[in-house]
Amino acid sequence: MKKLFGLIAVLLLAWLGMTFYIGNNVESKSQELLSNMQEKYKNMGMELKVDIKDKSFFTSKAEMTFDYTNPEMKKILSQFYNLPIKMDYVVEHGPIFFKNGPGVGLTRIHSKQSMVNLLSEDIKEDLSLSDKDFVVTTNAVLSFSKNMSTDLSMTPVNFNNPDSDIGIESGLLQGHFNTDMDTLAGSGSLSLPFVKVFNPESPKTEFYHAENITLDFDIEKFIAEGLYIGDISMKVKEMTLASEDFKDELSLSANIDIKIDEDQDKNLKVSYLVDAEHIKGEIPEEFIPFKINPKKASFDLVVEGLSPEGLIAFQKYSQEIQAKSQELMQKIMTENNEEREKVFAELQEFQVNMQAKLFDLAQGLFAPKKGKITYNASFEDDKKKDSHVNAKVAYLGDKFTGSVEEMTQAMKAKMLDLFTLDVDIKVDDSILLAVQNEMNDREKQQTTAGLEMGIAQGIVKKEENTYTVKVDYEPNKLMLNGKDMSAMIEMIKMQAQQL
Repeated sequence: MKKLFGLIAVLLLAWLGMTFYIGNNVESKSQELLSNMQEKYKNMGMELKVDIKDKSFFTSKAEMTFDYTNPEMKKILSQFYNLPIKMDYVVEHGPIFFKNGPGVGLTRIHSKQSMVNLLSEDIKEDLSLSDKDFVVTTNAVLSFSKNMSTDLSMTPVNFNNPDSDIGIESGLLQGHFNTDMDTLAGSGSLSLPFVKVFNPESPKTEFYHAENITLDFDIEKFIAEGLYIGDISMKVKEMTLASEDFKDELSLSANIDIKIDEDQDKNLKVSYLVDAEHIKGEIPEEFIPFKINPKKASFDLVVEGLSPEGLIAFQKYSQEIQAKSQELMQKIMTENNEEREKVFAELQEFQVNMQAKLFDLAQGLFAPKKGKITYNASFEDDKKKDSHVNAKVAYLGDKFTGSVEEMTQAMKAKMLDLFTLDVDIKVDDSILLAVQNEMNDREKQQTTAGLEMGIAQGIVKKEENTYTVKVDYEPNKLMLNGKDMSAMIEMIKMQAQQL
């Protein structure tokens, strides 16, 4: 028994010693991590500060301040958030934790706060929110290998104020994340059993309802200004939309995926994918201008050969445009007639300069001879008839320089030597019928005549109840629906130069 008590005493002294050591070194460790994080955030246009205070043997308190250094972005976000954002945390010193449940690690960080306090005063007032709404609890453990494991939850929301333009109901939001504190890269997931956004005046006829929502992410690394290498995906088991403008409720399940990769030359490949299945209800004309009722639909866009530097420059200028536009619109709304004319003149000059600047920046978006854009869209109806449009265009030339006019002339002279093109179109006749049903008699006749001429010339191929077009082009070679049509290239070049 004495040996047992002796062993316990040794362990207790060891734990107290480790706690004392870690508690006294947590500030220096935190400062080391903070300096690294500050550099990472700085590269993304953000500023992070942490003030550790009220340090005791077992715990400390910390205040984190988060702000944007980019003035344009700060001006935009300050309309929605109370910048700088401040959050309070309780920090437990390792190696063993007791206060919020047992655990082991270098540091454990706990917080419980309302996200409402992070919103701008205008938003809080418009929505009549209190600090009891949107309460988020986080528990994070920093391991000895500098990996942060975080659990997050947000209380269910039941916001239904008749004086507000919007109502919100949701279940318990839960999440778990793992973050490498040296790089800020990591992975994690969020889940939400349901969320409903509705009009308080007509909650049964105007609403958006989604069930079993999951968000997963895996970030390999951050580049700059919010750009990352990694994958973010969201799945919604079922969503329902209802509006007075809709004939019926529209319901579907959806998957959305955004992925960014980099090649050996550090150029970026950005992929966007949207899949929708189990579609029920008539799709409103606001989404599709003719009456079709697909049961499945898929859209994806892949952009390759993007220059990170060019993309960051384009992104920064887009933020400047948004901030400047808001500033000018605010002046137009508040100034008197005489001053308003000056603002209109300033707006016109800004638009001219903006177009020239955007053109210059657009030339740097793609790496020379690397640009490629792929677009695919397909859908299937209730009879499992599918239609699709697949297109891929690749740029083979160097970076364009000079004015818009100079670039236009260069394009006319060498257009067919600068690109490759692959097109695959398949359209079921039910789609053509749906389109023609929205036309007048003259438009129907013109469409039918054009389609028949295309079939006669071999541009369009008819197979049973479908129409297909396949084009494969590379410099000096053109294949149309499997036939070699390279003899047409010179004629196409002459026509392009006359444009």
